Amino acid sequence: MVGVVAAPGTAPLVTLAALIAAGLVAGEYLNPDGAAYLSLADQWAAGAFDDAVSGYWGPLYSWLLVPVLRIGVEPLVAVRVVLGLAAVLVVVISRRLLDRAGLRPAWAGAGTLAVAPVAVWSASFGAYPETLLIAALLAYCLALGDPMQASARRLAAAGALGGIAYLCKAAALPLITGHLILVLLVAAVTRRTTAVRRLLAALVGLAVVAGPWIGVLSATYDRPTFSTAVGFNDDLVGSRGNPLLYAGLYPLPFDDARSAWDDPTETIDATRWAPPGDLDLPAEQRTRPERLVDSVRVALGSLGRRVPVALVLAAATVLLAWRRLPPVLVSVVLLAAGTTAGYAVVLVIERYLWFTMIALTLVATFGASLVPADAERRRRALTMTLLTGVIATSWLGSGQAMLTRLGDHQELDAIAAEHTQLDGARVVATDAWAETLAVCVRADCAYLGKIGDADLVDIDDLRLFDIDYVVDVDASEPAGQVMDLDEWVAARAAGE
Repeated sequence: MVGVVAAPGTAPLVTLAALIAAGLVAGEYLNPDGAAYLSLADQWAAGAFDDAVSGYWGPLYSWLLVPVLRIGVEPLVAVRVVLGLAAVLVVVISRRLLDRAGLRPAWAGAGTLAVAPVAVWSASFGAYPETLLIAALLAYCLALGDPMQASARRLAAAGALGGIAYLCKAAALPLITGHLILVLLVAAVTRRTTAVRRLLAALVGLAVVAGPWIGVLSATYDRPTFSTAVGFNDDLVGSRGNPLLYAGLYPLPFDDARSAWDDPTETIDATRWAPPGDLDLPAEQRTRPERLVDSVRVALGSLGRRVPVALVLAAATVLLAWRRLPPVLVSVVLLAAGTTAGYAVVLVIERYLWFTMIALTLVATFGASLVPADAERRRRALTMTLLTGVIATSWLGSGQAMLTRLGDHQELDAIAAEHTQLDGARVVATDAWAETLAVCVRADCAYLGKIGDADLVDIDDLRLFDIDYVVDVDASEPAGQVMDLDEWVAARAAGE
């Protein structure tokens, strides 16, 4: 049994099996972010580069989707293929990290099995780029190794991988840059002149990969920028959240866009936006300290539910045996801390903690190997007992989270198939905006907003936006799921 766990191929095979199972039971789910990445992939594939360039979304996810879509794979399947391969990569790199940390094969194998469910969860829960980001960050740490001893070539490769992480998600750029600067400062303070010169190669590698995209964005927006997402999200979270949650119509950022969410910074002024009508929401923004307290509470609650044993064991390892952590895991810890702290300033939701969960699992695995015992046999038994707890709670926590997506969106395929008139149409939702947008991905229509229960959208505005159909995904009968605009106006006037 120990030999099976220790084998390098065990965790990837388990991950693949879990991904297939997750795809069968939750593969229909598509979140609005995934719809935006698919829409941008269509623009890249069509050569519409002016429309495809977005400062809000990282480009790498859409780039990876393009070749899969071009060979005729259905959009939802394409998403699962790209993210599934990224999840396997996460598991493989995690094993390499634990091997590099000097763990015995059985312990490294056990730790990798504990990483697997989080990787599967991140790839199957929705259609987010976080799985790609996690793989890039872990690869960066692996390439960096011991930054004080690594060659300039290896450090340049690490910097390039940091650039790839930025192309996955813009938040990675300050994270990687800050980490490299911190390592440089440590090298300078300890007078490791040779290490300082070599570490500059990492910054060069980062600039070579990230620089061209930063240049494209800066030219597109006529100002130096690496992202438009941070300020936009901060303004929205500080006010009342995502505008598309509320009734209203939002123009498309470009002609062939799927929705305003393809690039919300182009169509929504986050500094001025407020929900329509009197929705009894607080008029003032939450203060940053209040948001920080909320973020810490959410983070601790999520980590405690999903990876409780890893959280406790990793915390004990960092507090009691920090100096014994190998450099490769120190980098993982610092990136996880930076990621969590960075999001805490704006907003923490569970998917932002996936990398932190994996980092805790890796550190907990190393910590379990440090368990003191008066005999080697007893030490092995104690270590494997702890690792069994890490594995079991990780699978239970991630499995429970994935169950929330069980069967979600399966009915949307039927709606798209039943109502072929949606192809190329412009639609609004009665209420469920995310589900209606997912229908539009399947039916190839454009989503312009939602009406809401309070009928806060004026009929004249619907005509001004050239709305063709009103979609109610919750209607019990197919005939009520899609109504043309005139039919819907008549039904509303009759009080139906």
